[in-house]
Amino acid sequence: MERRETLRALKRVLETFTDITRFPVPRRPDASILVAATDDA
Repeated sequence: MERRETLRALKRVLETFTDITRFPVPRRPDASILVAATDDA
């Protein structure tokens, strides 16, 4: 049961910090840079 709770907490943290709707609109959206990775460590 402890592992399940740990995974739920991890999911909640990851969803919180990767939710781009939490960030304000960029000052200059025409100059924004998007970064993506195919292989994360």
